[in-house]
Parts: sequence; structure tokens; C-alpha cells
Amino acid sequence: MPVATLTSKGQITLPKKIREQLKLQPGDRVEFLVGTDGRITVWPV
Repeated sequence: MPVATLTSKGQITLPKKIREQLKLQPGDRVEFLVGTDGRITVWPV
């Protein structure tokens, strides 16, 4: 399972495998949904 580290500015870099799987390119936007169980779902907008 890919892992990302939170920076002091609250930013993360999505791991390359995830970016490739979602076909994300620089400048693309993503949306987040936090579930009641604490899981975060990310998808391209």
C-alpha cells in the first residue's frame, strides 16, 4: 500500500502509482470525501 508524508504546510504528494492509476496530471483537481470510519476517498474532478 503506497504511503504519503504530510509536510509542515499540510500538503501531501500522491504516490506515483496512485497518480498513474487515476490518470492525474499536474494541475488536475481532485475531490476528497472523509467517511465516518476515517477513510479518505479521492477522485478526479
